[in-house]
Amino acid sequence: AVGIVLGVSEPRWASMRKMLDNNFLARLHSFEPGSFPEAQRERLRLLLEVPTFSDGSLSERCPAVASLATWCNHVGRFIEWESVASQLGQELVAVGHGRSSEPETEVARSHCMMGGLLVEPDLWKLPEDELAYVENLTVTREGVGSVTFQGSTDCRQLVHCLTEVVVLNPGEVVVYPNQKLKPPVGSDLNKPASITLYGCHPKTQRFPDTRAREKYKQRVRAMTEEKGAEFVDYDCDRGVWQFRVAHF
Repeated sequence: AVGIVLGVSEPRWASMRKMLDNNFLARLHSFEPGSFPEAQRERLRLLLEVPTFSDGSLSERCPAVASLATWCNHVGRFIEWESVASQLGQELVAVGHGRSSEPETEVARSHCMMGGLLVEPDLWKLPEDELAYVENLTVTREGVGSVTFQGSTDCRQLVHCLTEVVVLNPGEVVVYPNQKLKPPVGSDLNKPASITLYGCHPKTQRFPDTRAREKYKQRVRAMTEEKGAEFVDYDCDRGVWQFRVAHF
């Protein structure tokens, strides 16, 4: 991913080794996202969808590489933000809006620049005093699922690192993937939450009748409880799994 960002045509190890010289950090510092070619942007987007870039596993295996992965994630978010902000600005011009671009920038960042996550309420519209007491903070990834943190949450620091703290992948939600950063139970986002996951269909099993659906639903209930969570519901036809946790 770093090779793609820095313009290496074939980012294989042999090519990357040549870049690991005394000027490597300078290249990272001087990188200008605005000059990033569209073809390279698409390649980066595809790479950043790999769970390794966001599940925290790199921090345990190789901290140096984890830092580079974080840098690539930030580049990816900036590119998404730039694209959406530009599109939004064009739409506003088309309908004759003559207002400052600052509000549109905030909308673009809050709704689209969270690595595919939608955050409700919109933290970037809240003043500092309201950020300290956000009720039922909800983080959603379209088509994947959502997690709602129950009660009041202090988001004054979380607003800067939410994508590193909450990871929503198909079939799972991970909060604090880097266990070293996890706060005590009851603090920040390590608290009771309601979770909904979509697309949780069994790979081979089919449900010919109501009895088969109910039997599989009970299997999902048992699996949920084995994980220490509270089962809420499971829709066999839609693959929607709902449960609650006391903490992460």
